[in-house]
Parts: sequence; structure tokens; C-alpha cells
Amino acid sequence: MFDCAKELVNLIPEELLKNTIKQFSMEKVIVPVPLYWLRRLWRGFNQAEVLGRLMAKKIGVNVRTDLVRRVKKTRPQAELKGKNRKENVAGAFRINPEPVPSRVLLFDDVWTTGATLRTCGVTLKRAGVKFVWGLTLAR
Repeated sequence: MFDCAKELVNLIPEELLKNTIKQFSMEKVIVPVPLYWLRRLWRGFNQAEVLGRLMAKKIGVNVRTDLVRRVKKTRPQAELKGKNRKENVAGAFRINPEPVPSRVLLFDDVWTTGATLRTCGVTLKRAGVKFVWGLTLAR
């Protein structure tokens, strides 16, 4: 997985990532969408975090894996369709009680309906993040 992740990130033009990051102004933070602790334990890693860390390293920005927690065990989104995906992730995320950055690049590996990014993004906004951008590796 990790060799594959490196290859995928290397396919992304560095200029594209840097231009995306310029939108952040002073705070440059990538926040990978978290997995529920049990799924992470079972899998051994969070693919969004692995890819997010590689992208952050490539362009010289920080990664925050402590900002968002997944507090609800959900079914894998790949098993669901449309409306069920939104219902599946409703209430799944919480923000750790600490100062939040004003600008966040929320990263997930795949965008299908956008339910996971939207739900996580709304959680960040409600916690006081002023700007949330979403980025995925594939659609």
C-alpha cells in the first residue's frame, strides 16, 4: 500500500498542489478524514492519512490528525448508495476541544457522492473553521 501511495502522490503535479495550498494564506493544514478506531485497527492504517502525509511532505505543509475524530462506527460507504451514504456518516465526526485553525484542506482518498467530505466539513465549520476546502485523489 505505501509504495502504491507514493506512486499515486508522485503522479500529482507539484504545481497543482502548491497552487491549491496558496489558497490557505498563513495557515497551511491538511486534515485527512479519519477512520473509526476499530476499522483503523483492523486495517492497520488510514489510507487518507497515508496519502495526506505524503502530499503534505511533497509541498511542505502541516498535517493535523488530531483535529477531527470519527466517533461513530459506520458501514463502508462503498457498500451504500446515494441517500444512504449521507445517513451513514451523519453524526460520525467530532472536533477535539482545542483551538481550530481558520483554514483547512480536508483530504479523503475517494469522492463518490461527497457525503463523507460534506459531513466532516460541516463539523469543522460548526467548530469555528472559517474556510474548508475538500480534496480527493480520485473520483
